[in-house]
Amino acid sequence: MRALNLYTACLAAICTHSFYTGARLALAVVALKLTDAPATVGVIMMAYAVLPALLSPRIGRAADRHGVRPLLHLCLWLLFCAGCALWWLPLHPAVLFVAASLVGLGFNGFAVSIQKLIGGLPPAGKQLAMPAADRRKRNFGTLATASSISSFAGPLLAGWGLDRLPAGAVFGLLAVLPMLAWALCLSWQLPPSSVPASAATLATGAARPRSPLLAQELWPLAVAIVMLTVAGDALAFLTPIIGR
Repeated sequence: MRALNLYTACLAAICTHSFYTGARLALAVVALKLTDAPATVGVIMMAYAVLPALLSPRIGRAADRHGVRPLLHLCLWLLFCAGCALWWLPLHPAVLFVAASLVGLGFNGFAVSIQKLIGGLPPAGKQLAMPAADRRKRNFGTLATASSISSFAGPLLAGWGLDRLPAGAVFGLLAVLPMLAWALCLSWQLPPSSVPASAATLATGAARPRSPLLAQELWPLAVAIVMLTVAGDALAFLTPIIGR
């Protein structure tokens, strides 16, 4: 296996986030075609956040307890299966709701995994002389750039497909992307920070605060993230409705 590097991790993130953003747009457009009701689109968009909101703490603990690799593979296969289900099953609002929930859960688990990997990457090349804090800033800045690429690539691919292909075929096309990310993951030799935590580490972790939001200095960051997320979700909700 080859050692994981920042750029292959970001390439996998681009593939997975492109699937997420493309499927999100395609589901909204298909829901409008099926029902012509903005409320239905709102419910389906809400479904993306239902399972992550309930299970995110458990996902983080699973990454610590069992390691990143099984979580990474499980989430990518979940995304692939959701895309294939939308390809094969009749498109119905209930099917769209369940698929949106699974896509949201799978992408949330992938995001936890890839951020844990990138945050724990050992120094290499020009980063050997950099302090750990600066190295992490640069790594996460590169990941943010990758996310900006997939933020336009996914909807662009989905929109192009919806203009030329049946809706089911578009979801099948998008489902190739998490499989590309999974193929990249197979060859990764993961850093030590991604392996399962020892029993002693997990035991001492019980003494730490249950939530990072208990730290008062993180409150402004949490508020900013909530505001940005609300604005982004509102834009994603309104775009297909206004476009139609």
